[in-house]
Amino acid sequence: MSNVLSFLKGSVLGMPIYKIIVAIVIILLFILLQRLFFSAVKKFILSLFKKVNVNIEDDKVQVMRTPVKLLFFVVGLWAAALYLKLPEDISYMIIHTIRSLFIFLLFWSCYRLMDVLLGILHKQSARAGSKTDDMLIPLLFKLIKVVLAIVGFILIIQEWNYDITTLLTGLGLGGLAFALAAQDTLSNLFGSVMIMMDRPFYVGDWILAAGTEGVVEEIGFRSTKIRTFSQAVVSIPNSTLSKEPVTNWSRMGKRRVTFRLGLVYSTPADRVREFVERARQLLDQNEAISKDASVFFDEFGNDGLEVLFQFYTNTTIWKEYLAIKEAINLQLMELLKEMGISVAFPSRSIYLEEAISMNAKRQNIEQ
Repeated sequence: MSNVLSFLKGSVLGMPIYKIIVAIVIILLFILLQRLFFSAVKKFILSLFKKVNVNIEDDKVQVMRTPVKLLFFVVGLWAAALYLKLPEDISYMIIHTIRSLFIFLLFWSCYRLMDVLLGILHKQSARAGSKTDDMLIPLLFKLIKVVLAIVGFILIIQEWNYDITTLLTGLGLGGLAFALAAQDTLSNLFGSVMIMMDRPFYVGDWILAAGTEGVVEEIGFRSTKIRTFSQAVVSIPNSTLSKEPVTNWSRMGKRRVTFRLGLVYSTPADRVREFVERARQLLDQNEAISKDASVFFDEFGNDGLEVLFQFYTNTTIWKEYLAIKEAINLQLMELLKEMGISVAFPSRSIYLEEAISMNAKRQNIEQ
């Protein structure tokens, strides 16, 4: 026992060993408290959202575990440093470093919390079917994150007794260079504002813009991400999208179908007339297409008598559109078979009149 007491009364670097042990215990207590705190907070958050009929996955809350864990560890270091009563010159550096870490981790926790809330609001907007919310919510949360980062940076600067006005004055000296460097960023920011105001497209829309065609995945401050049909992701600056024409295929009320069907030249005129009339009736009776269908004997083509078909499907969904086209093509094939009309195919007639006459003259001479 005496050996233990003598050991505890000893010192390391001029500091009593028992104080060092107490400081370590304080840190361990805060680590233990962190686990209890995070577990209680997680249960509270899950139960709170369950009461408002919002299901949130456990891994969404888990993203906050790392910053909260480090936050409690830093608070434990802070409390241990205060207990040890370190020399003033050393205490100043350690305490201010720990407090700076505390501010950083506190704002990091809030930053991660924004991701949790963003996921929840995405579910709510999907449930409500609001496409506007899908655009505004991510931009709003990104703005909040930027504000959190700026405020956290200012607080850390002030923690070291650095005058923020002096910093801003120093930045003002290079303001022109900064403005030139940030010109593209500002133009993209204004471009995103214009997209929010005009709303030429929403997240999930199929668009064609700046030579890129695909589905809009994300609308950010700087750029809009479009996933092409080859599954590549293309980022287009918002400044470009605000200037370029944007074709929004998702806002089509109907899809156009147009093609030409060539009939062989040996088809009589009355059979062509009958085929056009029956094809027109076939389209008029189809409820899947609009009633303004056009079927006309259009022209004498190079390969046959060309009949022009032009109509619109009532649906814009790609697979349903293809299914309607397929059904109409099969009906036209059955109609052609029933009427005994052949479809023209690319052909070319070669006339050898001069060669034939020369052969005839040669045979007469030989005789």
